[in-house]
Amino acid sequence: MSADHYTVEEASRWLTCPQPVPLKLLQQLGKDCSMVARIRNVEWSLRSTPHQRWPNERAYPADIIREVFAANPETAPFIPKVTA
Repeated sequence: MSADHYTVEEASRWLTCPQPVPLKLLQQLGKDCSMVARIRNVEWSLRSTPHQRWPNERAYPADIIREVFAANPETAPFIPKVTA
């Protein structure tokens, strides 16, 4: 697995909104990331989640997560601005 793959929950920690991000929103973002990955035929990986009620989560490439977060009206305003 590449280092630039993240679960939706991991990536949500970088948002500037109040933390933690609600589970319902994380679930929607995960569904959207899954859809984009399927459409683009991009591979995702599985990350074990030993401290959760579920055994693992999908990890997506950073560019897919960035795109999905930017398209969602609940997360778009909270994406950190990149300065050069």
